[in-house]
Amino acid sequence: ILGQARAASASRSCQTLDPTVTKMSSPFYCPNCKAAVYQSAASCPGCNASFAAGSVWKPQAHLPGSSQLTGPTGVALAAVGIALLIATFFPIGARVLQAQTGGMYGPLFKPYSPALFILLSYVSNYLPLAAIVWFLLRRFKIMERIPSKYKGAWLFGIGTTLILLYSTARVLAATVPGGGVGFVVASLSPIVVIPALVLLVIAVIRLCIGYGKGVV
Repeated sequence: ILGQARAASASRSCQTLDPTVTKMSSPFYCPNCKAAVYQSAASCPGCNASFAAGSVWKPQAHLPGSSQLTGPTGVALAAVGIALLIATFFPIGARVLQAQTGGMYGPLFKPYSPALFILLSYVSNYLPLAAIVWFLLRRFKIMERIPSKYKGAWLFGIGTTLILLYSTARVLAATVPGGGVGFVVASLSPIVVIPALVLLVIAVIRLCIGYGKGVV
């Protein structure tokens, strides 16, 4: 009886993990077939790849060939990327600021550099929306429901970086009198912003597809 119990226990320890039901916060994966396995597994139950001493294969903490959006940093990156995408097409924060203050040349901002109004426009446009998206992603555990291969962090990373760099360049250009530098920076918008938006759109579509597969 003891022998049968030990054999059953060993068999269970080698079974493929289901990341949706396992209590492990970070499942490990087979580098050969990408099946979920225990970190201490001697071999992969899916493809029989050996993880024994001397083998070049070992269980990996991340799904091979995929960048994951995991942990607070990953969720924050996704939230900022989604917020930048939404705010670009629906700049609600900037419009509210414009309506409440009279704009760049209104009585509140007229004594100051145009850079101040542009900076506050970006902050009011992006920051509140990013906080809302981050809260929703965390509250409903959306990222945890999406399979790892659909979490392309590099798409969000590059798209977000390009838009933030362009926004920073616009603010800095507005500090230069005359408007010439600002015009040059604005003329570069199609070269920088459009590719960034394309990357963010692809990233969001991948997340939506992954979410649909994850909840099925």
